[in-house]
Amino acid sequence: MKSRFGFAILIAVALIAQGVFAANYDVVVVRGDYPVDLVLGQTYARQAEIPLVSVSRFGITQEIEFELYGYRAQGYKNALIIGGEDSVPPNVEQDLNKLNFTVTRLWDWNRYGTAARVAVSLWEKADTVVVTLGDQPGT
Repeated sequence: MKSRFGFAILIAVALIAQGVFAANYDVVVVRGDYPVDLVLGQTYARQAEIPLVSVSRFGITQEIEFELYGYRAQGYKNALIIGGEDSVPPNVEQDLNKLNFTVTRLWDWNRYGTAARVAVSLWEKADTVVVTLGDQPGT
């Protein structure tokens, strides 16, 4: 389990690439208690110099809603959700739409797929590429 988590984190770290992005967003939304999605979100948000918003399995709290209102008042328009509906609930996307954000969700069937989709979708180029066969740790 630790090696799998470490592999997903390695993918996220390998993504840090001189800030050359294939897409631009104003805010990143992740589930705070899903470490892989959180690290992916932090990596992109830090490089893009945009806010990272952490939600729970229940959705957006009133405090987070006020934070998002503030971002929207500053002209932020595009929100990126990292993770599927099991990670970030559908009501989060609905709440963001109600706040007039244009929402994009990046996910795949597992955390490895999500990490790969984030890499392909968000970074135009990278200095490092990690290739693996299955989910077994390398020797």
